[in-house]
Amino acid sequence: MPDVPSAAPAGWFPDGSGQLRYWDGAAWTQHVAPMVQPAAPQVQAPSAAALAAVAAAQQAEQAKAARAADAARVQAERAAVAEQQRVAKVAQREAAMHAKAAEREAAARAKAERAAATVAMPAPTPARPTGKAIGAPVATIAPAMVLSDPRPGIHPTATWIVASVAALVILLSTAIGGFRGMFVSVGLVALAAALYTVVLGRRGFVPALTSRPRGTATAVGAVLLLVIGAVLPAGGSGSAPAPAVAAVATATPSPTPTPSATPTPVVHVVEDVSAKSATDARTLLREAGYLVQYVLESGEKTSPTDGMTVKSQSPTPGSRVDAGSTVTLTLLAPAPAPTVQPTVAPAPAPAPAAPAPAPKPAAPAPAPVAPAPAPAAPAPAPAQQTGGINPGGFCSQVGAVAQADNGRSYRCGGKGPDANGKYHWNTM
Repeated sequence: MPDVPSAAPAGWFPDGSGQLRYWDGAAWTQHVAPMVQPAAPQVQAPSAAALAAVAAAQQAEQAKAARAADAARVQAERAAVAEQQRVAKVAQREAAMHAKAAEREAAARAKAERAAATVAMPAPTPARPTGKAIGAPVATIAPAMVLSDPRPGIHPTATWIVASVAALVILLSTAIGGFRGMFVSVGLVALAAALYTVVLGRRGFVPALTSRPRGTATAVGAVLLLVIGAVLPAGGSGSAPAPAVAAVATATPSPTPTPSATPTPVVHVVEDVSAKSATDARTLLREAGYLVQYVLESGEKTSPTDGMTVKSQSPTPGSRVDAGSTVTLTLLAPAPAPTVQPTVAPAPAPAPAAPAPAPKPAAPAPAPVAPAPAPAAPAPAPAQQTGGINPGGFCSQVGAVAQADNGRSYRCGGKGPDANGKYHWNTM
């Protein structure tokens, strides 16, 4: 069988046994051949430029790695130096703390030894008298009182904080209660500091209180301050009691009425009530807070005011008067005053013949309504001549006619009632 080329020709296929078998298109034949081995690819030799580029890249990587190694080494050295410095500082701090602790322990030990020696020191016994010489009597030396607790007192920071708070409380108490508040607040602060030293036997917030005798003396002074603060008047100062006593001695309570006079600013403007009826004027003025007094034109006071109108007023309209003052109203007599009829005496003379109208209604007997207009007609007649009326003023008798000082005639309610149902003197 001829050698099979490197590539399997058409019709040759693997038969599963590691060989190639020929397929004639209808069946497998007996022709076999070894498997075709693929040809090894030919490796193309790199060019000089590629080699140079590879070499340059390798050199760059090596340089980068070297720089990274140098940076890591420098960082490690710096970290080591920093750690050494930190360790040295910690060691120095611990050594200083130990030294301070040793000094404090030594000072406390020495203080305790001095206190023990002071307490345990025996009192010297007086010398026995001898025949040779008589010595002066020696007083017994009592051991000095010391604080039972040799430990250090309050921390200075706490002392400053407490001192600031106490100063603030004292200032506020002084501003609110005067000298009384100052004495009371200072006494309370001093009493608290003294009791701390006396009860606990150690220095408190005040550095000067280092022994129980000092604390006791401070407590006594604090109690005196509290007593002084309790004696002082509330909100008073040191010089305030003297004027207070003087005020009581002179018995001048005038300052107290002065505040009560503060309502004086309640001032009203007097309203113009001219030409108004006496009743309306009184209502308006009383609502404004004034007292009302009526007088006639003759100056006489009067209480009945029916049908009267205001001619003038005192104080004048627009004046500013205190509330509660009296306003005097000069009133005009009503239009149908009894004095009016005598003035019309000549005209009413024929008026007695007024009974004549009586037969007049008798004539129109079929109309009994006629007598009603008949009385209305004589109504103007009695008020024909009246002087001194106020044109436009209030009137009570509707239909009455009067003459004003200007010579013109006016009719009461000639234009009907106003919005309030009141009648006025209107021109005819």
